[in-house]
Amino acid sequence: MKIFLITIHLFFSLALFGQKSDCHFVLKGVVIDSAENKPLSLTSIELVGNSTQVTSSDKTGHFVLTKLCQGEIELHVNHLQCEHIHISLKIYSDTTIFILLQHTNHAIEKVTYTAKAEQDNLERISLKKMDLQKGGSISELMQNIGGVTLLKTGGSISKPIVNGLHSNRVIILNNGIRQEGQNWGAEHAPEIDAFLASEIELLKGPEALRYAADGIGGVLMVKPPSVFNEKANVLKGEYNLIAATNGRGATASLILGSQLFKVHPIYWRIQGTLKRNGNLRTPNYFLANTGLSESNYSAAIGYQNQRLKFELFYSEFQTKIAIFKGAHVGNINDLLKAFQSDTPMYTSEFTYKIDRSYQQVKHQLFKSNGEWLIDSKSKIQFTVAYQKNHRQEYDILRSNNSFKGPDFDYYINTLTSDIAFLKTNLHKYKLITGLNGLYQANSFTGRFFVPGFYNRGAAAYFTTQRTFNKWQLELGLRYDYKSITAYLWNGLNLKVKQLSFNNATYAAQASYQTNKQLKFTFTSASSWRPPAPNELYSNGLHQGLATIEVGDSALHPERSYHNAMQMQYASKKLVVELELYQKFIFGFINLVPALPAQVTIRGAFPVYKYIQQDISMTGLNFATKIELKKFYFTKLSSNLLFASVLKTHDPLSQMPPLSGKITVGRNMKKYTYQLWCSGTAMQYRYVEGSDYVAPPKGFVLFGCDATYEFRIKNQLVKFNISVNNLLNTNYREYLNRFRYFANEPGFGLTARLIMPLNLDLQKNK
Repeated sequence: MKIFLITIHLFFSLALFGQKSDCHFVLKGVVIDSAENKPLSLTSIELVGNSTQVTSSDKTGHFVLTKLCQGEIELHVNHLQCEHIHISLKIYSDTTIFILLQHTNHAIEKVTYTAKAEQDNLERISLKKMDLQKGGSISELMQNIGGVTLLKTGGSISKPIVNGLHSNRVIILNNGIRQEGQNWGAEHAPEIDAFLASEIELLKGPEALRYAADGIGGVLMVKPPSVFNEKANVLKGEYNLIAATNGRGATASLILGSQLFKVHPIYWRIQGTLKRNGNLRTPNYFLANTGLSESNYSAAIGYQNQRLKFELFYSEFQTKIAIFKGAHVGNINDLLKAFQSDTPMYTSEFTYKIDRSYQQVKHQLFKSNGEWLIDSKSKIQFTVAYQKNHRQEYDILRSNNSFKGPDFDYYINTLTSDIAFLKTNLHKYKLITGLNGLYQANSFTGRFFVPGFYNRGAAAYFTTQRTFNKWQLELGLRYDYKSITAYLWNGLNLKVKQLSFNNATYAAQASYQTNKQLKFTFTSASSWRPPAPNELYSNGLHQGLATIEVGDSALHPERSYHNAMQMQYASKKLVVELELYQKFIFGFINLVPALPAQVTIRGAFPVYKYIQQDISMTGLNFATKIELKKFYFTKLSSNLLFASVLKTHDPLSQMPPLSGKITVGRNMKKYTYQLWCSGTAMQYRYVEGSDYVAPPKGFVLFGCDATYEFRIKNQLVKFNISVNNLLNTNYREYLNRFRYFANEPGFGLTARLIMPLNLDLQKNK
């Protein structure tokens, strides 16, 4: 949203007004949309230093300011869909000006509380960085954000951990909609096509309260490119073709969009992805039954004029993921052998075939959203969305007479709504206030694990921001009401459990900009989260994780208190970002090993139970980039977390160990290459005997990336190669639930061909 051109044409009268008052002059003007050469209404023009002297352009773009004094004045020009600008004028008589603005199509989606650095930001990853990891999952992209690690199940399934917290405590926004699926499982990865993301941002401050109160870990916002960026008679998009050696995977993705007519502001975009991988390989053996297939598509259409913007969006995500065969063991003796062995009980040759056990998921999202500009400083936004998640899980067949359908067959339907009022300048305050609601129904057939339930919620929120010289202050408040109705069957007997919760959440943030390079941000917040249905009532074999999980119906809500300090320094040669945080969570709900393992008719499995404790978490996230010489750079990042039980001071189970990464590379106009080394320490903060297998040893991995850009005629082409686990190291990750049974994948090379498309349809015609 930048100014394309400002042309100011001044007409001065030849006669002055002698000895009359110098504050009787009139300023007239017209605001023009430079892109379409049309009048731009609803533009605010304010005399700086005099808040009573403010007006707005009318339907014809005209505005008038009266009673202006002789001398130099400054105008603040503000349109909700353009950058704010300042114009300096010298007034000696009645004056007329013409202002040409490039009226962009992006509306302000949120109150921005801090200027984000373009590189190495702890809370943001842009499209340029995503190029190096295309072909992976959306969770693997999120891992590039400071403090984000992964909770894994084998080599194909992962979900984000933010500063030690995951699952129900980390809210993921998909295209502005809270992602709702069967996210109670550690192996239930977010059903989001990674090729739809143009930016991923982690929200932790007051702005996160607009979306959720239970995002104790944070809110991860996956942003697609706006459909309103498209241009008439230009077909824009991108084609991706990706191949990987480990798993012999192949991925193809295409996105296309345009504006239908130059006169009529209607925009469209379509997108699709196909992906297939076979069995993954460790340095010494193939991991039996670890393939996956994926097919996704989406479509969006939008309409926009000067007051109204409206969009319809639909996406469908389908995946079939094999569950590692070596995690399913027949008896206790075999289970103990599997725990102690370096090689799984089951290995195989390479194949694309997906055998039982596997999970099959289909996630559909339909969204309608829009905004109405009330005036130059106010607007209303509204969103209504429906999601349907269908998850089927297929267990190993024990005999020829076994039921061949899905052992778990879950449907969860979610309807969400949000309406918000935004004011950009109310006595120098920026504010957002609104309401949102949720209605959710979960049903199942097959084996019981999580009951059918209804989940209802309503909330009101308010955020405000004010700037004072070098200080920027922001405050957010939210109040939530939530209820759960669960249906528990015991044979033919039905018990209906009804629970309701309500509480308030607050977040305050202060930023101090010492100079152009250095900025400090201080955050203090308190949030809460009610127990989820799986934490309360789960009971049985969790087939995807090959564990037995037991809930606790006596659990009560969590309450979190969070304090953090962030430092950002950015100069031409050096970028440094540092975050220190401390969090107290009272009533923290944790799924922990409950020894010994249990034997069932389906085999022997580890047992996990939900317990509740008061805990503290203290951590450090650090990232820096240094320009060594011309075109050369080095980057360093690290995450450190200490989590303990307040009462006993024992280390908290299932927390990320110390990790770090160093990168050295060279950036040129047409090519970039870098060599990296990442290290993860052994999780020594561990209570001996509290897990089935002690934490694995630490490990160091090496890898490299190289990108080359070239043109075929007028077509830009990007070619990228990435190598992971360059030395083919044998290792196991503490936060991989299948570390009990197998090593992590070995050497893998990924090649990517990326072709941005920008076709002039009129020229081709």
